[in-house]
Order: sequence, then C-alpha cells, then structure tokens
Amino acid sequence: FRLVSVTEPPRVHLTQSREGRFDGIADGTGVAFCESDPKFVAVVGGWDHGLNGGGGASRDGGKTWEAFEGKGLSWPGFRDSPKLGRIAVGSTVQENGVPILVWIPRFNAPRYSLDWGKTWTQSKGAPGGMTPSEWDPWQTLAADPVDGKTFYALSNNLEKDGAASIYKSSDGGANWTRAGEIKGSWKERTWAEHHIRTMPGKSGVLWVSL
Repeated sequence: FRLVSVTEPPRVHLTQSREGRFDGIADGTGVAFCESDPKFVAVVGGWDHGLNGGGGASRDGGKTWEAFEGKGLSWPGFRDSPKLGRIAVGSTVQENGVPILVWIPRFNAPRYSLDWGKTWTQSKGAPGGMTPSEWDPWQTLAADPVDGKTFYALSNNLEKDGAASIYKSSDGGANWTRAGEIKGSWKERTWAEHHIRTMPGKSGVLWVSL
C-alpha cells in the first residue's frame, strides 16, 4: 500500500489477490528512494515463500509502478530468475530523467539498470550471495546520498576470513572494489544482522551496525 498520512490508514493495496495468486509483491524485501527526488521509488520482493518474485519502480511516489523487464509485478513473475534481495536508488537523476538502480537479488551478485529497470547489466568485482535469503534481515546495500553514481555493499564474511567486507562502486554499479573490511569474531557466525547506512547530505560517510 501507499501511505500518505500518519493519521489515516491507506485504503487501497498495491498488491491485489487474483484467483488465489498474487498480482504484485506480497513479501517485500527491499525498498529505496532517490535522495534528491523522493518521488522515484523502487521495490523488490516476491511471493510463495520466494518461489516467485521480481521488482518494480515508480516515478510518482508509488501511485503507479513499472515492473522490471516487463515482469515481476504480475503473476508468475521471474520464478527461477533474479528475485528478492535488496535494491538501491541513485541519489540524483541522470540526463535521461531517471536515477540509476542497483539490485542485489537473492543468491546473486549485484546488477544495475540505467533505464529504470527496463534492462539490467551484471556488475563486476562484487561477490554473489550478499543477500542469501529472504529471511535474513540485514540491509547490505546503500546509495551514496550525494553522488548519484556511488553505491556501497556489505559482504558478511563471504570470504570466510573472519572479516566483513565493504564494497564500493563509483560508476553506477558497473564495477565494484573491496574498499575496506571490519575485523571481528565473524568466523563462527551463521546468522548475521548487520546493516550499512549512509548519512543524509554527507557523501562518503558510511555506518555499519554491529
């Protein structure tokens, strides 16, 4: 649903049921907006406990939605294709009138879109699996609040070296480099709840919850 008031509940759900099947996203796993123009919103998720899913983006604050690659917001969705995970929206609008989208689907490496989700390109340099399950709550992807081409991602010890790795992209999600790490007693952890957050109005400032 689209919430426009803090005192009145929404009257219309964006996800509608049809013959017992969901025509939309029942289980949202990621939502983000453009820092400089919040009417640009993107969401990813799924239904049927992750068997199906996809995502979509809105240019008008959630009133209307455009499904990624022409599917993902209608049944049967992607099924074996990328779904769920985390989504980030670039903090500025490109010359083509839309921000950059970066998506880390469940069990996958990052990918990015320059045309508001119509087409996607696989990123290079970042590992897969930074969002391993729809049940894992950690938020591992963030957009820089000032630079619309910069994004950050957190790898929760995927390298099995006892450290959490911070990955950074400065070219709109196309290429990622390991920018830093957080040492700690991570080797025995099988359930992690660690999040990355940027600071509004401050480029390059990144917070990690431990």
